[in-house]
Amino acid sequence: PCQMYLITGISDKLAQQVAAQSIITTMMSGILIGSYAAATIIGNFTMIVGILFAFTGGIFVAKMGAKKSTTVWSWVSIAVAIVTVIFCAILGPKDMKAIGVFGIPMIIYALLQLANTGTKMILTTTSSAMRADIVDYEYARTGKYLPAVISGVYNFLDKLITSLASTIAAFCITFIGYKNTVPQMGDPATTGVFWMTMFLMFGLPVIGWLCNIVAMKFYELNKEKMVEVQKTVAEMKAKAEANENAEA
Repeated sequence: PCQMYLITGISDKLAQQVAAQSIITTMMSGILIGSYAAATIIGNFTMIVGILFAFTGGIFVAKMGAKKSTTVWSWVSIAVAIVTVIFCAILGPKDMKAIGVFGIPMIIYALLQLANTGTKMILTTTSSAMRADIVDYEYARTGKYLPAVISGVYNFLDKLITSLASTIAAFCITFIGYKNTVPQMGDPATTGVFWMTMFLMFGLPVIGWLCNIVAMKFYELNKEKMVEVQKTVAEMKAKAEANENAEA
């Protein structure tokens, strides 16, 4: 279970870190949309409202368990990303600047970004719940309480992935002509810039979510299993307390 958890966490983290690189946001906001101000307003709106989805994620985890929640919301995230790419493709490299001024394209794009941010928030919540489930499972299985070990391994890999994100982004843009320079606002909105931006901002996350779905096929800690684990943990704690009282 810990290995499957690491796969889901790392694949999602890598995609998010690459998409958040400044050169990629420049390509989307500065070149394709052509307005940092509009992109910032949309981003702030989706982030503030998207935080509410974290609470929704907690409700889903409570009802379905971390495993099923991760699978369901990974599929939803994939669907939202595909719809967003289709919408941007309909506009095309030249007409994406319509998103930069108030109107129907901006509203549609903002709603899609809101859905994108919301599903990511829910998956973040399920990831936290999954970590807690693994800690309880290891305690029930071995009698060892290992939250620091699991967190330490994840944080180490997280730092490694974060350091690789900028390298991956820089390497990818070399394929569209940015070998000695970096993307800047005002650069031509070419087909290469458009599709590379779509790949790095939405394609990589889709690959990460597919990794989630595959990993959950081998993740055994479903809701029913965790009910058994919680019973075992409760019995172990009760037994430990009884022994302490007897010694006292």
